[in-house]
Amino acid sequence: MGWNYAILEVYCFFPIDDDEKPKFGPPPSYCKYGPGNSGVHCIVGNKNDQEVSDMPCPYAGYCRAQTTVVLTNGDGECIESDSFWSDEALSTQEWNRLEEKWLESMRFRIQKMREEMPSEMTFFSLKK
Repeated sequence: MGWNYAILEVYCFFPIDDDEKPKFGPPPSYCKYGPGNSGVHCIVGNKNDQEVSDMPCPYAGYCRAQTTVVLTNGDGECIESDSFWSDEALSTQEWNRLEEKWLESMRFRIQKMREEMPSEMTFFSLKK
């Protein structure tokens, strides 16, 4: 069994009214930052809460995060991110060309960061 990273975009569908108040009662107890502020807690729930076990939030929607670079904190929460996006009217061929150019730029930046990192800091990578 090997480890790998899986980057997902998570969207909160918890129903709130125009005043940002819950429409049908409180959000799940593990809703860490309130409705509309999704994160890892939406996926794993709260393993210490007997009410919810370790179930994901029923109001969370997920999709793949295509062509995205993410920096997380110690809890696995996003603190900085960047994603490739361009003119949706581009041809598939032109979109793919620009996307690959963006990816190459990100690869270069990550490699440069590794080279400039102080020796007392380690850099762990699952994939190169």
